[in-house]
Amino acid sequence: MYLLLKLDEDYYMIKVGLAIILMLSLLGCAKPQLVIYQYMPVTKEKADGQLSVENFQYTPKKEGFASDQIRNTAMGGGVLLPESVGEHVANAVRREFLRAGISLRKGACKMSGIVNDLVIDDLGYSVTYISEFRYIIKQNESKVIFDKTFSTQVSSTKFPMRLADLSKSISDNIEKVMSDSDFKNTLVKYCH
Repeated sequence: MYLLLKLDEDYYMIKVGLAIILMLSLLGCAKPQLVIYQYMPVTKEKADGQLSVENFQYTPKKEGFASDQIRNTAMGGGVLLPESVGEHVANAVRREFLRAGISLRKGACKMSGIVNDLVIDDLGYSVTYISEFRYIIKQNESKVIFDKTFSTQVSSTKFPMRLADLSKSISDNIEKVMSDSDFKNTLVKYCH
């Protein structure tokens, strides 16, 4: 009899333990995770010009995400940054431009932008980091002299989630604008 009671008690404790683990794992899926990482510029492009860069706006394609939250398809809550996504992307643009040789002093040209989407799509067996940024350059605060949107996708293995691939998605997008002939012509013609 004592053995049966002991088995029932152990079975009950196992069920309670599994229920707690399940609840905690579900909570982990619903809450965004704070991620702190330093974006490092990697461009090999060279450019000459003077262009101030304002913080970008963030307009994720799916509603319900905060300004500091990168959308993640599998985790539900996404990934939190210590700064807004728009500020994070603008800081990455500034770092890449400085590395390429573009002066960020205020002058005749000013870049603003919109982060249309920055998403970590990891529903399948791999992860795809997707970025879609719109770059807008104005001359003398009013005349739009450049306005283009660029998209990139970087795929990698699912485990572990690699922040280097998130950075690569961002840097590849910035590399697209820096290698764009219209962007280069705009710098040469208007932004010196």
